[in-house]
Amino acid sequence: MATDNNTNLLNLREMIRGLQQTAPDPMFLQSLFVKEEKIHRTQAIEIDIKKNLNRMPDYVGRFANAKQIGRTGFTNKIHYLPYLNEEHTYTSDDVEDRQFGGTIYDKVNQKTALAKLVGEYMSLSERAFARKREQQLAQALQTGTVVVSGNGVSYTVDFGMAAGNIKVNTGSSELTGDWSDTGADIDKQFQADAKLIRDSGAPTPNICIMGVGAGNLFLRNAKIKANLDLLKFDQGNVDIRNNLESMRATYLGTWRSIGVNIEIWVYQGGYGSSHTQYISDLKYIMTSKQIDVRTHYGKIVNLKSPFVGKSFPNNWEDQNGKAGHVTLESSCLTCLHQPDGVVVRTVDTA
Repeated sequence: MATDNNTNLLNLREMIRGLQQTAPDPMFLQSLFVKEEKIHRTQAIEIDIKKNLNRMPDYVGRFANAKQIGRTGFTNKIHYLPYLNEEHTYTSDDVEDRQFGGTIYDKVNQKTALAKLVGEYMSLSERAFARKREQQLAQALQTGTVVVSGNGVSYTVDFGMAAGNIKVNTGSSELTGDWSDTGADIDKQFQADAKLIRDSGAPTPNICIMGVGAGNLFLRNAKIKANLDLLKFDQGNVDIRNNLESMRATYLGTWRSIGVNIEIWVYQGGYGSSHTQYISDLKYIMTSKQIDVRTHYGKIVNLKSPFVGKSFPNNWEDQNGKAGHVTLESSCLTCLHQPDGVVVRTVDTA
């Protein structure tokens, strides 16, 4: 007997297939930095951290023993991947009520309406999970850590960012002065941060992402106004930048000086009812789009299936038929594998 394709969505296999075809909202930081997504068959993983990759080898005699190096430049950290689990509950009223955009005269098959409702709930959670991954990456870039705190869980994933890579301006000196002070030299601060990254052996920085407040202070600086390269189409990047600007980011221009050639962006993206910004208002992140950033997905333990994948959907009804439930689970962590390649600076303490 033929079945309605829409009702197949209530089958676990079809729910997973449908979820894989659901594209989450594009996120600015993930679009820039995440080059690989890895799926693991375990709940805990080893995270390789790349540090101090600028080592120089020593000469040895032709008949001398090789110099023992070990795994210099890499460290391993074992972490449990954070776990997300959201549940949506629906009743017969949710299925029988008119659909969004419809009228009271529309006749909708109940099974079709139920399948559509389940699909909407899965999409809502998948979009929320994408925002969580964006928050993880924003935290990692700004602090070198990801804080995992919620119902029954509290721990911190530490990627080992050096304290010297997290800077806070204060006063009026050229290298550490507040951007609101005329004594500060933004270009010299850029040069110092770019040198710190290069000296570590990490990829040469080519991008600086600012919070809204930092971006405003940047544009108010007279030297910046006079020398900022505003051309968006240099090196054929116009299409790429237009696409990124659709993700709540604004391209301000390119700043070039000795040892510095970076795109300047302001990221207005945020989350929650209060629209908390992913990038703190008065901070900037200097880094390279080529640094090693990966999103890892761990095993999801479920009695229906020891699922290995990005997200696991499920749907069931209470025995009395009064309510149904849709859940979506994911065990994900966006990891900063190259913390030496990032410098974050609070540009003003006002």
